[in-house]
Amino acid sequence: MHQLSTVHAHTRISPYIIAVLVVVLMFIANEIAQAQVRAQNDKHGSSRASKRLMKELQRVYDSDSYKNGVFTVEIVDDSIYEWNVKIYKLDPESYLHRDFVKWKKMAAGRDHILLRVSYDNEYPFTPPYVRIVHPYIFGLKILSTGEICLDLLTNSGWTSAYTIEPLILQISALISNCGIGLGKEASRLAYAESNKIEYEKLMKQRHGW
Repeated sequence: MHQLSTVHAHTRISPYIIAVLVVVLMFIANEIAQAQVRAQNDKHGSSRASKRLMKELQRVYDSDSYKNGVFTVEIVDDSIYEWNVKIYKLDPESYLHRDFVKWKKMAAGRDHILLRVSYDNEYPFTPPYVRIVHPYIFGLKILSTGEICLDLLTNSGWTSAYTIEPLILQISALISNCGIGLGKEASRLAYAESNKIEYEKLMKQRHGW
C-alpha cells in the first residue's frame, strides 16, 4: 500500500506545470481566434488564401519547431497576410551562429533573426515574399535590402504543396553560412512596397524568374 502511494506521489503532475500548460493553450487559442477574425475582416484577401493561411498558422503552433522555441510567428497589423517570423535558434556549428552571438551582445533587447513574410490573395498558388529585417545578414543569395534569392520563393520553383515550417527551416539552413554586418541593420528597418517590385524585376533579369 505504501509503495502504491509512493508511485502515485511521483506520477502526480505539479500544479505549476498544469498552470503553465493552461496559459500556453489559452495563448495559442487566443492567437488562432484573433487570426480568424483578421482573416474575415481583411478586405484585400480571398477566402481560399485566408483559409489556407489559418491552417498554416495552426500547423506552425503544432510544430516541433515552435514548441521547441526554434522560431515564433506574429501576425502584423491585424492582417493574416503579414507575418513576422522570429528565428531564435541556429545550428551552433554554423558560421552565422558565431556572428549571431556577437550581434546579440551588441543589439540591446534583440535575440532573434526577424523575417517579414508577406502573402497575396493568390496564395498558396504563388509564393510568399520573404525578406530579412534584422540583423544585417550578407551572403551570395541575400540582397542588400534583405530579400532572399531562393528558387523556392519564385513562381517557377514554388508549388501549393509547400508549407511554411519547412520553408523557414530551409531559409535558416541557407543563411547558416552567411555573416552579420554588425551595426548595419538599421538600413533595412524601413520597408517600402517598391522593394518587392525591384526585387521581382531583378530576379527576372538575372534568372528569368
